[in-house]
Order: sequence, then structure tokens, then C-alpha cells
Amino acid sequence: MEVSVEKSRVLLATLASVLWLGACAFSTQAQSPDFTISVASGATSVDPGNPYPYAVWVSPVNGFSGAVTFTVKGLPAGATGTFKTANRSNPLAESMTTDINGGPAESTLTVSTSPSTPEGTSTLTITATSGSRVHSATATLTVNPAPMHFVVTDHGAKCDGSTNDAGAINSLISKISAAGGVVEFPAGKKCKSGSIHLMSNVRLQLDAGAELEAYPSIDDPESIGCTDHQDFGHSHFHDALIWGENLENVGLQGSGTITGDGVLKTGGITDGKQGDKVLSLKLSKNVTITGITITDGGHFGILVNGIDNMSVSNVKILEASSRDAFNLINSSNVVIDGSDIEGSDDSMVLKSDWALCEKGSSENVYVSNSLIKSTGNNATQFGSETCGNFTNIWWANLDLTESGKAGIGITTQDGAVIDGVTYDNISIAHAADPIYMKIDDLIRCGISQPPGTIKNISIANVIATDSESGSTGTFTNTINGMPPVNGNPRDPISNVTVTNTQYESLGGGSASDAGTMPADGSSEYTGSNVWTPKHLGTRPSYGWYLRHVDNITLKNDTVSFSKNDERPAYIADDCTNCAVDGFVFEVGSGSPYDLGFFSVDGYHVDAATKSNTGAAPRIHAVNSTPN
Repeated sequence: MEVSVEKSRVLLATLASVLWLGACAFSTQAQSPDFTISVASGATSVDPGNPYPYAVWVSPVNGFSGAVTFTVKGLPAGATGTFKTANRSNPLAESMTTDINGGPAESTLTVSTSPSTPEGTSTLTITATSGSRVHSATATLTVNPAPMHFVVTDHGAKCDGSTNDAGAINSLISKISAAGGVVEFPAGKKCKSGSIHLMSNVRLQLDAGAELEAYPSIDDPESIGCTDHQDFGHSHFHDALIWGENLENVGLQGSGTITGDGVLKTGGITDGKQGDKVLSLKLSKNVTITGITITDGGHFGILVNGIDNMSVSNVKILEASSRDAFNLINSSNVVIDGSDIEGSDDSMVLKSDWALCEKGSSENVYVSNSLIKSTGNNATQFGSETCGNFTNIWWANLDLTESGKAGIGITTQDGAVIDGVTYDNISIAHAADPIYMKIDDLIRCGISQPPGTIKNISIANVIATDSESGSTGTFTNTINGMPPVNGNPRDPISNVTVTNTQYESLGGGSASDAGTMPADGSSEYTGSNVWTPKHLGTRPSYGWYLRHVDNITLKNDTVSFSKNDERPAYIADDCTNCAVDGFVFEVGSGSPYDLGFFSVDGYHVDAATKSNTGAAPRIHAVNSTPN
């Protein structure tokens, strides 16, 4: 068949038009608002009768916002699934629906197995729905064979409240470890013990009303060769009420209480049988902790280092009258959910020290639906020990009831790269600095490495109220990179987005404080070798203070004060691309200006208004250029 040249041209033009229209349709579809869903878990299996938490998060694509509802299918017989998603008015409320508002959002799926749930592996399908948009992800649930239970009082333990039952308990653990099983402390019994040596395939269960109390016969700290880079408490693992290393398939469960009972010390230990922690685990896999309460733990309620696959749910770590609550160090694939974590020093903290004699790392850690309190330090924190890197860390749906320093603390002091951290739906009360980020160069590791970096941080939906000032200054949300040191280039904090936050400062700053220049390096503070928000002292602004940073965006954020503050609301110093969009701020009488930019290459202000009057901000720009 012959086709004329003219007809060929028409056909080609028609085909090109169809292809162009198809490409436009594809482009429009590809750019429409949508979201993705991902699921992660901690431990690799669960005993029947215990809960199993999954972190479920949805991330907006192309500006999507809206409500997303979750469902789950594929649960084994006897198991139920519950989604817990906090809301901003009640951070610990339970719901099946979450709102994507300004960034990724997290929910927690808790699968509650029953004693009759059969062993085996099931594939769960978790679906997120918003209108016509439906997306799913899969996860596995492995239920172990029903374990044998061994009641300690049937195997030589007295549990009379005075006898040291460590011998009987450790003997029982040793006997059942090969086949596996549960060591059960019976309801209503008070068992005292020196150090308990946890072994693989063994879980300790404290029934309702059962108490396990430390007896003053705790193991000596073991001898290791890497104690020069962190304090004594972090450097040793055997000086604990319960300890184990190089283990698999271990845990604590039940509704009873474990307490140091005045035996465990909060610090200052150098030798002898003076334990300083309740639970200490090193280089172990597949750890589950659920239901228990820990009190009076000395230096640490829980100290774990080098853990892979760990689930912690519905626990109480009550260390506000002791010291650290939960130190999670060099550990990955961890889900912590639905817990009450309280300390006087570090509460819920991620670290990477040199206690394992090598550089570790932490990735895929999810902390959600919990109440966290630190009476004297940071409620949530990276550091101070930060030799190894941190990647893909989520903090979501948290109620931070007290923070003597920072509510959200992100510091790298020893060379760690902190990359990819998300905070969503956080309530902060009584914090000196609700949000605090800092880079320093202490490098307390067994290797030499350059200062670390903090980058790719998303903070959304934070309400900070009743913020407090300490005796050393009037504080502010702070993002502070590192200046040039010894001829080296500066190390900025970069790619940070803060969206939909509300911050009420205590106030009280004076106009003269606007000229304050906080100390800028660890060598400038001689009272300690560790930087904290209080060491920076008074900030020149009451809402946000940024220094040595790149690509920092505040979007739809509000700052105010409870009593008059004459400092500006916002200052950026030594910044590239600092943006303030939809910023609402209160203006104190006597303040010299509202937004300050000093040596900023590319600042952007859009829809910023004074809450007092609705007027545009007074911008003070020095050696700075807008973009």
C-alpha cells in the first residue's frame, strides 16, 4: 500500500501530537499531590502473648497534605492490630488517622498476639488511604513457638525479700538457655539478687506485683582496653543488676518492677562491687522489652551498645531521682513505643561512643508515642558521645514534659555525621531551649577524625510552652554550626526545615541583649568539656538564633513570649540561603528590629507578620543579600 508524502506528514504530526498530549498527561499525573508509605520493625520475632510494634510513616509528595487512615490485613489467628497516632492537642491519644501537615508523619501499629497465636511467619499488608489515594506496604510477623516457663521459686529461689537469689536464678538461666524459655518471677513476690547473667534464648518475666531488687553483690566491672574515651559508666557492662553480651533472642517482659533499691550508684565509681545500671546489653541481636517498670537504676536504667533489632514497648523507666533513663548506643533497627522514660540527666538518648573499641553507627531508629522527661538535661538527644554516624532516625508523637536543657537536642561533638532525622508532632514544656543543634570538635574517640556534620533534618508540628531560662542566660531555639578553626573551613548545619511550630519563650530579654555574641567554640568554655545550651548563655534573639548554617527554612512558624522581651524574634548569622516563610512573631516594646540577617548570602522573607499588629517585620540586614 502506498502512502503519499502529504499523508505521511499528517500521520507523523498526529502521532507527535498524541505523544505530546500523553507526555503532558503523564507529567501532570506525576506531579499531583500524593504520599508514600513505609513500615519498619525492631526485633525479628515475638513470643505468643506479647505485643509487637511497627513504625509506619507516610511522607508527602508534591505538597500533599491531609488525613490518612490506616488498616492492616493478614494478621494470624488470635492477634489484633491497633494503630496509635497522636494529635497535637493530646500527644498520647490513640487514633487510626494521622494528618500529613508540613512533613512526614508517623503512626505505630501494635500487633497484640495471644497465647493461642500459632507459631510461624505471616505477611501483613498495611494500607494508608486518603480519598482516592491508596498505598500499601508489607511487613512480616514471626511468632515463636510457645516457650516453656520456669518459675524461679520452683528452682531454688527464695524470693523472701532478703536472700540473695542470684545463684538460683543464674543456674536456671544456664540450664534452659540451649532450648530456650522464660524465667518467671511469680506475682506478688519480692526477689533480691546480685548480678543476673542473661543468656541467649532466655526472657525474664515479672508477673503482676513481682519485684526484682538489686542485692549489694554486683559483679565487678570487666576489664576492657577502651576506657579512655568515655566515662566509667559507659565503659563497662558487667557491673549491672542484669547484663549480657553476644546474645540472641533475649528480653524482659511482664508488668512487674525491677529496682536498684539503693544499691546501684549514679556515678563516681572506679572499682569494687558497686553496680551502676539495671540492664546492660552489649553486641546482641533480637531484643524485646515490654511492659516492665524500672526504678532507682543508678547511672542507667537501660544501657545498650551494639544492638541490632530491638523492640521496646509500654515500659516505664523512672530515673528522675537517679540519673540516665535509656542510653541507646551504636544500635540499629530499633522501635521504641508507648513508654514513659524519665531521667534527671540523659533521658532518651542516642550515642556512639568508643566503648566497643571501634567506631559504630546507628540507623533506622524510631521513638514514638511516649512521655519523656529530663529534670536537668535533654529530654531527647544525640550525644554527647558521638564518634559514629546516625542515619534515618525518627522521633514522633512525643510529650516532652520537662527538659532542663533541650527538648530536642542534636549535637555532634566527636566527628559523627547526623544525616536524615525527622521530628513530627512533639509537645515540649519547661525546656531551656526547646530545639538545640550544635557542632563541636572534642573528638573523644580512639581515632582521629574531622568535626562532624548535621544535615537533612525535618522538624514539624512542634508546640513548646512554658519555656524556661536558667541562671546563665536567656535562651532561644538555636541552630549553631562550627566556625573556621585553625584555618579549616567552617562546618555548617545544613538542609533543615522547620514547619508548623509554636514557641512561647519565658521572655525577659533586654534590647542590649541583641548585641550579644555567644561563645562559638569548645575552647571558649572552660567549665566543662561538653557543650550544652546553657554554655552558650544569652542569645541575641528570643525566638530563633541561627549561626554557621546553610539552607535553613522556617515555614508557618510562630514565636511569642510570656513577658516582654526586647530582643528580635529571629537572627541569622553567617548563613547561606536562610528563608522565613509565613512567620508570625510577637514584638516586645523597645526591640531594635524584628528579623536580623548578618553575613547572609541569600535571605528570603515572605508573609512574615507581627502578631501584635499584623504589620510587616522590620528587617535589619548587615553584609547580607536577599534572594
